Amino acid sequence: MRRRTTLLIAAILTLTITAPATMLTQVTEAHAQDEEQKPFKIGVLDVSKSSSESKAPVARIKDLLERANGVELDETSFQEAAKSVGLTEEELRSGDSRDEKRAEIGQAVKDAGLDVVILIDVYKKGKIVQVLMLGNEGQKIYESKNNLRKRSSLPEDKAKEILRDAFSEGVPAINKQREEEKQRQEELARKKAEEEAAKQNEANAGGDVDEFGDPIGGGDEGGDSADEGDEDEEMAGPLGDEIVLSVGGFFGVRGMVFQIDNIEVENTNPLIGAGARLLLFKGLSGGKMHVGLDADIAWAPFGSRSLDEMGQEVTINGTFMRGGGAAKFAYALADTFALGVHAGADIYAATLDPNDLYTGHRYIWARVGADILLLPTDTFTLGIHGSALPVLKAETSGGAYGEGDSGFGFEAGATLGLKLSDSLGVLGTYRYTNINISSYSGSEFFTEDTTIKSQDAMHSGMLNLSILF
Repeated sequence: MRRRTTLLIAAILTLTITAPATMLTQVTEAHAQDEEQKPFKIGVLDVSKSSSESKAPVARIKDLLERANGVELDETSFQEAAKSVGLTEEELRSGDSRDEKRAEIGQAVKDAGLDVVILIDVYKKGKIVQVLMLGNEGQKIYESKNNLRKRSSLPEDKAKEILRDAFSEGVPAINKQREEEKQRQEELARKKAEEEAAKQNEANAGGDVDEFGDPIGGGDEGGDSADEGDEDEEMAGPLGDEIVLSVGGFFGVRGMVFQIDNIEVENTNPLIGAGARLLLFKGLSGGKMHVGLDADIAWAPFGSRSLDEMGQEVTINGTFMRGGGAAKFAYALADTFALGVHAGADIYAATLDPNDLYTGHRYIWARVGADILLLPTDTFTLGIHGSALPVLKAETSGGAYGEGDSGFGFEAGATLGLKLSDSLGVLGTYRYTNINISSYSGSEFFTEDTTIKSQDAMHSGMLNLSILF
């Protein structure tokens, strides 16, 4: 048992690759002293539905196994043996099917001359890698499921961690299998040499135990955990961690109607400027939910035409600014569909240079609403939102017409995201915003009987380059 323990340590430590020279020397010497210990014969099979999604993670695991001391990697024998006993990759991918086909799996491992086989499944559009180690009785020795921060990309450190855990379970199990096989061979030889009575007594002996006191051939360690693993797989969703900073162009058209009794002031201003947006989300429950912040800001200069006292047309310069943010929560109902809610606030200001008629509006409103998220592919997302906008503060022309007594608005919009690479993307946003102030009061220039009201309507959008963290 001491030699097997030495090999276990050697196999696990040499996976670090970058271990200090003294450590590697000690491990190599320990392995060299154990000449009787045959290398562990390990088969590897990719059972993923999409080979393009699994290519990089599978290559990473195979590379580390090839570099591991005391391991003999076989990439083809198990696949051939599995076909010969009628096993398909779909059956190997499913936990229920593996339970039903356990005998066939064990037979394929033995026919291939392997100690264990490692099945690798990359799914959920390249976001999850499952590593499963099966023994020569078809039993599950080790299983892990890990979210990939970057889709279809398994970092070397993470792969080493997975294989260290796998070897921690796998090396004792392989040694146990070999011990059992040795005992079985000795049993066969003894039975051939003994009389029928001795063979019958041996058959009724109730089985041997290993050095830990456990029954040999005890079967699947972890028993019902296959079903639990399937439940974990179902919990994996599309709403992971997300940090996106996008910067680019802002464009829009603002239309305002301001009414004082029977007099109306209208302003229609095209806007071209700059905008930015920040998305910060934390994935929860394996990506089934996320919570976070969606904040944005936009700025644009504009000009407004008016008539002066002489009846001449003049251009009055103006500035538009809008900024705000909302806390958001979303829950995935499927891999490609999620629903969410949000709440927050915005500041909106359109101001003009001083003149005798109108110098702009300033608003502060709250925001509450719902979101629909569509995620048809790994690289494309579409968000649709609707919001109620209760106005908290409305001021026009520096208070010359008073302040809004009450106001309410609504907004509808959409966000389209396109991922260009692991670190770059494009983010497009469209919004229609409508704000109505039904009355103003408190002006020192107008009586309480004066009817003052306004409506602000705006189509706006941003087209930004995104940095994905």
